Amino acid sequence: MQSTFFNFINKHQLQQKAILVAVSGGVDSMVLAQLCLHANLNFALAHCNFQLRGEESNADEALVKHWAEMHNIQCFSTKMSTQVYAKENQLSTQLAAREMRYTWFQELLEEHDFEVIFTAHHADDDVETFLIHLIRGTGLKGFLGIPEKNENILRPLLSFAKNDLITYAKVHKIPWREDASNSTDAYLRNRIRHQIIPILKQENANFLNSFQQTQQHLSDAHYLLEEYTHLLFQKIVEKQANAYVFKIREIKKFERPKAVLYQLLQDFGFTAWTDILELLDAENGKKVPAPNYWLTKDRDFLVLTEKNQCLEENEEIQIQNSQEFVNFGNFNLTVSKTDRIQEKSQQYAYFLESDLVFPLRLRKCKATDIFIPFGRNSKKKVVDFLKEEKIPKHLRSEVWVLINKNDIIWVVGYRTSQKYKIKTEGKPCIQFKLSSNTSY
Repeated sequence: MQSTFFNFINKHQLQQKAILVAVSGGVDSMVLAQLCLHANLNFALAHCNFQLRGEESNADEALVKHWAEMHNIQCFSTKMSTQVYAKENQLSTQLAAREMRYTWFQELLEEHDFEVIFTAHHADDDVETFLIHLIRGTGLKGFLGIPEKNENILRPLLSFAKNDLITYAKVHKIPWREDASNSTDAYLRNRIRHQIIPILKQENANFLNSFQQTQQHLSDAHYLLEEYTHLLFQKIVEKQANAYVFKIREIKKFERPKAVLYQLLQDFGFTAWTDILELLDAENGKKVPAPNYWLTKDRDFLVLTEKNQCLEENEEIQIQNSQEFVNFGNFNLTVSKTDRIQEKSQQYAYFLESDLVFPLRLRKCKATDIFIPFGRNSKKKVVDFLKEEKIPKHLRSEVWVLINKNDIIWVVGYRTSQKYKIKTEGKPCIQFKLSSNTSY
């Protein structure tokens, strides 16, 4: 076990790292602490007393502190009002304890300059998590198990079975305490541990090894699927303004469009996959929500937008002079002086310097905005102009206008105002150049 642990340390280059080891007082975490001691690592202990088992919880804390004192290891401990926190945040006791624990660990990292956290999850924990996901329902990602490394959290014991840890603790006379709650079947994880896993091990004496091999195959398959999904995303999805646009015609070319939609949208928090599939043939404007996103049918496209991306209605940016660089939304606007029109495209706008009164104003268009489109002689609402230009509905709400005094002189990226047409060349002008600040 020690050699496997040392290999883990070398693999992740942890010899010189400052490590915080989460220790509950149970056999798993006490073995982890002892292995860190044998490896001569730079580590400290962190113990959470959740105050859920009265004196039993206090005895766990006392054991961890005593071990740390015996071996001259720094130990942080804290008492947590777990039941109060669970009630206030409408969480189960287990979820509340987990959330409080990891929040505290991260605080310790920042306050004391630790670089990584060790937790004592082992192979049996991994199987239990797999089966919980299987029972509750999950995608392929849910079957990949507990990750060996997740940002600054590492789990050095994932390759060891629970029985291996118990044997190691007995051989090396490592003290530990049993949590009485682990013996009850009140929790799903405990029922899996006591009733299901023993049957699996009875059917296959090498079940844990077989499980780890199977999980590696799943991990490899997931990697290939992620690579393919990336290629699909490039083929099917375009980034426009503040939205992702999915091409319905491309999606429908696949025999299983629902599977394609799942792969493309799962990371955005959607769950109503049947509703999303029906969007492909729904009427324009129909939406499916996720916690932070909307997916909207717009002609031949599904449009993904954030719910909270809208600016305040009256929020605007001021352009103070003729030499400025302005960032707004996903765009940049470069303002400069020139004596001639250099580029004729929608990304450029030119006005006579004598016609402009600074500061100019830049804001999102409103339903009541009116201007005279270049090439016309009559006023028109900006929203009606955008409809005529066949600008998709999801993009219309993201259109900005440039205002001089009280006149809209440019529907940014689309059309300037006929009222500000440059009739005489050679006079000092102001050039406005629009560019994207997002790499797609």
